[in-house]
Amino acid sequence: MSQEESQYTTTSSDGALGKGQRSRLACLRCRMKKTKCDGATPCNQCIKTLQDCSYEERRKPELSEKALSEKLALLQQKYESLSSASISGTPSRSRDSKSTSPVPSIIPDVTESTKQVWSQMVISDELRNILLRIALTYLPRCGFNMDPEPILNGLSLPEHQRPHPAMINALMLVGTYYAHHSDPLPPDCPPPEYFVYQVRDAMSNALSDVDRITHFIAASIMLSWWLMQHGRFLEGQYEISSTARLAIDCGLHQTDERVIRYLLDPSSNPAPAQSGILGLPANAADLELRINVFWGIYLMDRNCAVMTGLPAAFDAQTSNPSLRITTVWPKYPGTYEGPWNTEDFASVDDLMGFPQVPTPSPAGLQFRRVNLPKSVTGASAQAMGLLLRGLKLSASPPRTLEQAHTLRNNLITLNQAISRFTAQLPRDVTLPAIKKRGAPYAFSATVPQLAFFCLAEVRCAAYVVIIKMHQAAQLLEQFEGGVYRLSDGLGMGEEKRMAAARAVLEIATSVFEELSTPDCDLTAKDGLCLISGYLWTNVAVVFIEHTAKLRKDISSKGTSSPAVTGEIQRCLSDLARMLEAIRRMTAVFPVLRTQIDMLDDMMKELN
Repeated sequence: MSQEESQYTTTSSDGALGKGQRSRLACLRCRMKKTKCDGATPCNQCIKTLQDCSYEERRKPELSEKALSEKLALLQQKYESLSSASISGTPSRSRDSKSTSPVPSIIPDVTESTKQVWSQMVISDELRNILLRIALTYLPRCGFNMDPEPILNGLSLPEHQRPHPAMINALMLVGTYYAHHSDPLPPDCPPPEYFVYQVRDAMSNALSDVDRITHFIAASIMLSWWLMQHGRFLEGQYEISSTARLAIDCGLHQTDERVIRYLLDPSSNPAPAQSGILGLPANAADLELRINVFWGIYLMDRNCAVMTGLPAAFDAQTSNPSLRITTVWPKYPGTYEGPWNTEDFASVDDLMGFPQVPTPSPAGLQFRRVNLPKSVTGASAQAMGLLLRGLKLSASPPRTLEQAHTLRNNLITLNQAISRFTAQLPRDVTLPAIKKRGAPYAFSATVPQLAFFCLAEVRCAAYVVIIKMHQAAQLLEQFEGGVYRLSDGLGMGEEKRMAAARAVLEIATSVFEELSTPDCDLTAKDGLCLISGYLWTNVAVVFIEHTAKLRKDISSKGTSSPAVTGEIQRCLSDLARMLEAIRRMTAVFPVLRTQIDMLDDMMKELN
């Protein structure tokens, strides 16, 4: 354990307090709420209330080679511990699961005899094509998109020009996940663990093929996604963190306007300085793959950070120019040859309303009007980026007047960004409207319903950002006896928070209604996404907190009114509906039972 880490954890080696031990330092939220803190990271109180847990004077390190290396070393230790536990038969645990609710290991120890059998197994072209077709249809559910034609056409090329085996095996792994009764697999299809083994085996040799390094990164994204879907959060986080560092080394985070303009017309545009070991894209297909792969890493990194509570690998507000994210948002597959409009060159800076450091201006890079990305996966990346920003602000109580001013300014910036983002989301997301609208929302001609479920997650994330902004605004109100008020130009009062929570509830209801309609060809496994369960849990906590607050007001005043009583009954009804939606999701994602257990404990305290 590092010196910095030991400063903020308890005397227990695993970060939890033993019987009779006292916490050496309470977290900031427990100190603010004056509640008992166990000193763990995160502490039990923050786990129960789904809050980020932080400690005094623990400075957030800037994303740098050193900081990322230290993070990877910590994750490596946890990963090795988790792997050894899995091999010995001990169930692994998610970051936010309780000690009484372990997440069972799903990848058993692979014996040498099994490895020998698997190494000699040959997947038939028929089975490979079935799995690839399924995977490429559902790939946006993994957080990124790929043009199917270069992949399918590349299978007939010479071996050194084909898509890398790591990526092909990863796609087949995704195919096994989404194969269901309407598209049954041949009986000789090996289990998913076979493809996990093959992906990892191929990835161990993939870095020697520098010309196909983006294939390695794409395989890592899909493997991380698969691990997260099965509740193996630390393994997924370790996988994507390692890949994030590689993506930075490759310069994938800075595929910006200058790179694209030079690729489209090298005679009229100056050659940009090469960033990373990959150099400049060779053609439009290479450009498309790089952009989609980068935003796939970015989105998975954000998802992992939300579900594990660990820091994200990418920092959208870094002051280090070499680490700034300038890669343009992804477009609809197959449209990268052009034309490119001014809005197509927008990136993180344009969405959030910064940079904090001067932007080089050879190509006239200034803030642009940011349209919704021309792919649903791009919209997901934007939404999760905004969500993580909201989570950070809601977990950063100001201790000085300067920090209070900074928090208020950041809230205003985020409020403007989420307003711009939500204003461009389509209002009508019913299936007929999606089919009528076409690209970019019906990104699958065969399964247009996928767009409905992806956009449902995007809208849920946007509303949870509003909820988190309200929590951050409360921190301002509580600072120095109320220097700031919730109504102080922020527009983040309780009514807005409850409206956002109820909007998420209606979206969750519509998701299950859509799944039950005769026109929907998808199963719950196809349509639902694990991150939605965590977003919905945040909303359930809002209903619990609001009910508790109203009851506390009644108790302190000694009287009530029909309006307050009605609001309590409405909150309890909304809470019951939200809990039912999360419970229905546990049929697909058993790991969400830990969230149900946590909410049940909060309900007991409420009653």
